[in-house]
Amino acid sequence: MEDKVTADVKTDASTKILGTKYQEMYALSKCLDADDNSKIYLECYGDVSDGMVSTEIKSSIDPDKNLNDTHIDFWKTLGNLVENYDEFSSHTQFVLYTTATIKEKSIFVDWGKQRPAKKRSLVLGITSNATIDKHYQKVKACETKQLETILGKLIIDDEKKVAGDFYKDLVNHPAIKNSLPEDKRDALLERLLGFISKKLITSAGENYRWTIDVNEFRETLRFELKKYQMDDLVFPVISKSALSSSTHTYRFAAEIKGIEFVNAISIAVNDFLRSQQSRMVMLTNRPLLSEELDNYDESIYEHMTDVHLSHFDRLRQTPGLTDDELVSKSREFFNECLEKSKNKLEIVGVKRVSDYYPKGRVHHNVEVRNEFTWKLSRP
Repeated sequence: MEDKVTADVKTDASTKILGTKYQEMYALSKCLDADDNSKIYLECYGDVSDGMVSTEIKSSIDPDKNLNDTHIDFWKTLGNLVENYDEFSSHTQFVLYTTATIKEKSIFVDWGKQRPAKKRSLVLGITSNATIDKHYQKVKACETKQLETILGKLIIDDEKKVAGDFYKDLVNHPAIKNSLPEDKRDALLERLLGFISKKLITSAGENYRWTIDVNEFRETLRFELKKYQMDDLVFPVISKSALSSSTHTYRFAAEIKGIEFVNAISIAVNDFLRSQQSRMVMLTNRPLLSEELDNYDESIYEHMTDVHLSHFDRLRQTPGLTDDELVSKSREFFNECLEKSKNKLEIVGVKRVSDYYPKGRVHHNVEVRNEFTWKLSRP
């Protein structure tokens, strides 16, 4: 049984990652609702900002979480606003967006109805503790007028939905719900969330300033919608008889020969050529599938490397293999890759994919990736 401490660490890491994903979902919802020619910022002016409203997102997997007087989420948010006031001074509103519920009799009850001076009196009137003290001291040291200005702009939006429920609402956002049938919305949402994440990955030239240009986002949304609004393309089956004889020397064929599996070469060449022709027909009939087909090839390669790792680990447990035994193990690796790939028949936008296609893409990956070999080596 897994050690409890280890399990708790894994859960804690997972919930932190979930918090980041919640932030990305929230940013996506802002992109869907934003005006043209605007920008959405992540981790620049708070967790998410549109340049006017800065939002700190505090999500929890605990449905019974309460926001009490000394809750770290509030004090960390307020302390950050005080410490970095110059960066936030142009914002008209600060939002603490939390899945927690304001606790009865806390200073946050009727928070939105209080005047700035009253809010200041409330926050400075609580008794600090070790958890919040460094933030409390920043707030206590803040000049009265500045602190009241911050508190006057600060609202608490509590009892928000947990991540899973927020995702369900996002799937049913009017911009998505009104554009696609239910069975295609998840796939679109994955692509849009990928767009949000990619903007951080590719932001090196902007000093890793995570910024979403809403106009660019809208173009991406329109492009993605075109793919999902079309009927799925029927996979173009290429018969073996339609293949012309090939005298080309293929790297993947040499790799198969290298594990002394000569009888498998002609079948491999057929699957490879058929998959190549099917791919060309799909791209001719539906150019928008280009990225999807590239992603499919990448997923096949990930599957190949996973199987390789599994077989390599087995070799660690069987030291002292002869060369012939190592070749035999390599053939097992080859066979397992092809056998398991046959189940990978789902391509977004394409239906009724034939099983020669994933096998052919296995050989394609060997052909174009010089670092890959079927021949296993000793650990």
